[in-house]
Amino acid sequence: MEFDADEAAALVRQFVDLGYIDALDADKAKAARQTRETNRWNLARDQLDAGRPGAALPLLEALHHAQPQNPGFARTLAQTQKNLGLRAEAEQTLAALMERLQPGPQLTQLRAELALERGDYAAGLAGLRELEKQSPGMTELHLQLARTHIGLHRLADAQREFEAVLREDPENAAACQGLAQVLLRQRFWELAAGTALKAVGLQHNLPLAHFYLGLACERLGHRAAALDALRTAIAYAPGFAGARRALVRLLATEAGGGSAAEIALQRAALAAIREQGRQAGARLEQIRAAALARAEERRAAPAADTARREEAGTPAGDEAATVSPPGEYVIVSGLPRSGTSLMMQMLQAGGLPLQTDGQRVADADNPEGYFEWEAIKSLPKDPGLLEQARGRAIKVVSLLLPALPRRHRYKIIFMQRPVEEVAASQHRMLQRRFPAKTHAAPAQMAETLRAHRDETLRMLRGRPNVEVLEVDYPELVRAPGAWGPRLTAFLGERWPLAAEKIGAVVRPTLHRQRSGQA
Repeated sequence: MEFDADEAAALVRQFVDLGYIDALDADKAKAARQTRETNRWNLARDQLDAGRPGAALPLLEALHHAQPQNPGFARTLAQTQKNLGLRAEAEQTLAALMERLQPGPQLTQLRAELALERGDYAAGLAGLRELEKQSPGMTELHLQLARTHIGLHRLADAQREFEAVLREDPENAAACQGLAQVLLRQRFWELAAGTALKAVGLQHNLPLAHFYLGLACERLGHRAAALDALRTAIAYAPGFAGARRALVRLLATEAGGGSAAEIALQRAALAAIREQGRQAGARLEQIRAAALARAEERRAAPAADTARREEAGTPAGDEAATVSPPGEYVIVSGLPRSGTSLMMQMLQAGGLPLQTDGQRVADADNPEGYFEWEAIKSLPKDPGLLEQARGRAIKVVSLLLPALPRRHRYKIIFMQRPVEEVAASQHRMLQRRFPAKTHAAPAQMAETLRAHRDETLRMLRGRPNVEVLEVDYPELVRAPGAWGPRLTAFLGERWPLAAEKIGAVVRPTLHRQRSGQA
């Protein structure tokens, strides 16, 4: 089932009345704009997660145009433009953003990457050095520094960076691969071959490492090994033109002894790669032309857009303002009145720290307490506040889950309770809170809650940074002891629990609204 706009509005109003999310803006037009932008943002991120940056681009352009002051929109647009090959457009977006923001690691890294892609290694190196000051100790940064030194023909500096990484992590395959390239360019054939061999031993699916191994073996006169390495590189990366050219060159020599059929096959593959490159270039020009057309349409739009942008504020998406590294969070979620408070209590009993503030005190609806953090209601407007909950479990009601920043990983414990019970429990709670107000009938609301729950779970299951454990609330109440081991296994060593203590806090008498009861 899908629910319409009226049902969605009723759902939001019910969550507001229950006290689980902030009230919508009183200005209906403004609230509608904010809702549209939040939906666009979530859809754009889903398209990016699905590997469809071209489909995300128009959505991100519209968001950035509506709110150019929002750094999350601008950064994501610039990154998407870069990934599509629209480097000039990405640099323009980034330059405008840098005028409004003090650059943090994400923006500095993006600026450096763009400089490197356009071949400006000096500017790229300067950016990476700045990033090193902002985020010292990043392994990937040292690898990128080494690659930049290669672009500047500073082979000794590149070698020093790769070797520094390997001193800290002797089994870093990427560093071995890079070092093999440097040794190859310095004509240290045996060292290059040995280092490339180590790289593929650590991680076999490295086309470049096989390529370097093939070139080094060719120089050492090991024809069979060179042919094998080059063919392996091509097997892992069929579009690797450099490896195919090297293979053709070797096969065509007297020592290579290649058959005319294989040489012809490789040359045909090279021609196909060139044609694919031509087609990719044509597609890029189409994407660029479409983006320019959309920009022209926006410029022709009424100037009233400016006033709307000023009043809109900054909705969900402001992730670029955060500078801390990605983390992992334990989230307890579900529909309101599905047992989330009980699960928080169980985690606390098992020794897991909680992010709560005690502002919402225990009452007749939750005699044991709500275990909530009031600030989380502002998550759609301020995703960066999640940083305050590092190392603690936090309750996030189902309607707020789409606003979780994508750069983090999440273990979400999702409480499942029959929606008829949930609707009845919510109705009883609303009658206590607002006895003079008319509320949606439980039977009517149950269908809307079911649709929302199912849609939310589909979203979560489709996100690579999310793991979900669904907990059946009636089963939990009937046999709480069985859930300690399940929760322990789900959370893993990163979040240790005393499994034997978890079930002791469950009080079956609090399961009051049961299916079939009034």
